[in-house]
Amino acid sequence: NHPLVRQAVVKVLTTARAAEWMARRAKAARALGRPGPEGSLVKLAASNVARGAAQAHAMISSAEAMLAGNDGPREGLIAEVLLSVPAVSIAGGTDEIQRNIIAERVLGLPREPQPDVERPFRDVPKNVGPRPKGADTA
Repeated sequence: NHPLVRQAVVKVLTTARAAEWMARRAKAARALGRPGPEGSLVKLAASNVARGAAQAHAMISSAEAMLAGNDGPREGLIAEVLLSVPAVSIAGGTDEIQRNIIAERVLGLPREPQPDVERPFRDVPKNVGPRPKGADTA
């Protein structure tokens, strides 16, 4: 009955439905031999659905959402969902990579500069911070 919880649930459901439609579109494009950026959009939407679902579950279950095993809501399933959400944004290419693909292929933005692409890894400049005292003598 809480309006913010209701909004969170509806947002997840609408995002999930839109992702489902994009997934169908991507599948149809692949079947026609014209794969496009839809896969990246679907992957990014899946991350958003997972984060939104975790937020809605946490709002509904409150602090009990963190309880695992038989003590937690749904025998700890909610806690497992909350812990697994970050993996969704990493598996299959991070959200940042998907955003780069969308920016380049859909929006036509230029690629990010890669000044080190022609260098061997050992020659790539490293971000070396201040050395701790006594490090020069080791």
